[in-house]
Amino acid sequence: ALKEEQLTADREKQAAVQRQINSKLSEIETLESNLTKLTAELGSLESRINDKVQIKSSLENELKNLGGIDSIQKAIALNDVEKDIINLEKQKQQALISLNQDEISKAGLDIEKYNLEKELLETASDKARLDEGIKVAEQVIASNQPKTTSFNQTLSQLNNDISEVNQKGIDLQDKLVKAQDNLVAQKEAEEVIRQVKMAHKENPEQSIGVVTFNAPQQSLILDLMEANIPTLLRDPALFFVKNIENVQGDERDLIIFSTAYAKDNSGKLQLRFGSLNQVGGEHRLNVAVTRAKRRIIMITSIKSYDLQADQTKNLGPKLFRDYLEYVENLTSKKELAKEAPVNKHSAEWYLKSRMISEFEIDQRYQLKEALPFVDISVLDTQKNRYSGLIRTDDDLYFDAPSIKDIYVY
Repeated sequence: ALKEEQLTADREKQAAVQRQINSKLSEIETLESNLTKLTAELGSLESRINDKVQIKSSLENELKNLGGIDSIQKAIALNDVEKDIINLEKQKQQALISLNQDEISKAGLDIEKYNLEKELLETASDKARLDEGIKVAEQVIASNQPKTTSFNQTLSQLNNDISEVNQKGIDLQDKLVKAQDNLVAQKEAEEVIRQVKMAHKENPEQSIGVVTFNAPQQSLILDLMEANIPTLLRDPALFFVKNIENVQGDERDLIIFSTAYAKDNSGKLQLRFGSLNQVGGEHRLNVAVTRAKRRIIMITSIKSYDLQADQTKNLGPKLFRDYLEYVENLTSKKELAKEAPVNKHSAEWYLKSRMISEFEIDQRYQLKEALPFVDISVLDTQKNRYSGLIRTDDDLYFDAPSIKDIYVY
């Protein structure tokens, strides 16, 4: 039921919210102007106070060496200077009070503006989904319109296969689900809260850290945490929410990532990764992915193949793409091993080959040279999985540049 009335109501709501945002912007600009003036006034007062203090110090030094009428005149002048300093200090205190009040007011307006912009984004997103739904629905309807032959007092209806219509209905739903909107961050944040609740319920003693890839996402998750699980926020040793720029030095049992990146309405992913794009961004990523003591949960709205990172100048986006691919492979239980090195000598030269051939035959466990990243893997035939890995010094022995390197170093 995609009605024009709903679109009209959305547009009116957007316009009303935009007017409120413009009003807040005007108030913020006024306050910022006042703050600039007050800051300048404080600087001027500070300078005048310093000048008066220097004059006072000079008069006090002169009074030590004077007597008679001269000393009386200097004392009067000193008294006047002290009064000036007191008055200037009062003015400074009043200016500081005004400055603090304006800063508090501006902070409140900034919060109101943020909430209004969030409301506007949600409304815009609803409208975008509605527009997309109407557009796709019209395409489906048009493609399923009965086709006719030339009119000869009878109509011949073609291509009215119900299964085809149903299939196109599935396509419509798929397009509606995949339609880009501006609520990716909100959805990811809600999923973060869900994961935190589950993890805390499973093990209340485990420490949890949430790492976001930008500050707005950090703020959004903190707001949702305050609304849903405020008790966790009271214990910083048990829980934190930080962005990738300030998480260094903090470790937790479980780390949950929220990337908040997504494709735009045209299906393109803009490579705007903030600090990851900058020189040294790879170091921030390295720090972030090593904060977990036990496990990591990655919450993201993109796939590694969405990241055309080869065109980026710095290393951060490329490593982020590779890390996403690593997570995807782990999730899908794909093998992550690289190509095995080629043996340089015949098999009987290698310790690993002799161990496998001389291993006592066991009904359950078998030694195999199956995985390229380790010399010997222990296969549990009952569970049909590898239960152990064995490394030998074969590589060190045969790759050593000299006998001395093998037996001495």
